[in-house]
Amino acid sequence: MKIKFCGNHSLLDVKNTTSSDAHYIGFVFAKSKRQVKPKEVQQWLAQVEHKSSKQRTVGVFVNNTVEFIEQAVRVASLDIVQLHGTETPAFAERLKKVCDVDVWKVIHHDDRALDRMEQFGQSIDAFLIDNKSERAWGGTGKAFDWSFVPRYIKKAHSFQKPCFIAGGVNVMNVRDLMKYQPDGIDLASGIETNLKKNKQKMIELQERVKLNDNYGTK
Repeated sequence: MKIKFCGNHSLLDVKNTTSSDAHYIGFVFAKSKRQVKPKEVQQWLAQVEHKSSKQRTVGVFVNNTVEFIEQAVRVASLDIVQLHGTETPAFAERLKKVCDVDVWKVIHHDDRALDRMEQFGQSIDAFLIDNKSERAWGGTGKAFDWSFVPRYIKKAHSFQKPCFIAGGVNVMNVRDLMKYQPDGIDLASGIETNLKKNKQKMIELQERVKLNDNYGTK
């Protein structure tokens, strides 16, 4: 199972995440308490021992223009663009051509989520299911009802796309989520203390995932 550590917004965060076993390193370029600028990401990545070749950088955007995203991809050397707003399938397709990157689409859990996944099935490279509050597009630290996860995985796999789960995932509950076997998990607040990435929480999370993966292969 793939791991994405998102919301890195300091040099220390980046050092901790690049030294972890995470497959994806996430940065939020949308308005958020974890918002960063492309130039900052460029500088931080230049100051750490080069990230593992297996680690890919992900930029999170909410209803930004193609021009803004293209600049961020270029300056911050992003490998993946994660669309977190009300973007359309046509927008995602245009972005893939302009930026030459993989595009992920966040689908917020509600009674219309499966319909939205259907619309994006041919336009994007991965789905990420997240929770949403009235005040935030994500990063709420609250989980949705994970009994719906198998439905999301089934829909994503019908398009041969991976399905990541976000929202309220942490060290204490990750085993409960892994019972549903998502393709990946996405954490921000779940690996933080006082809004800073906590290396020990990262290690504990990784260990629990590895134990579960090993158990599942026996």
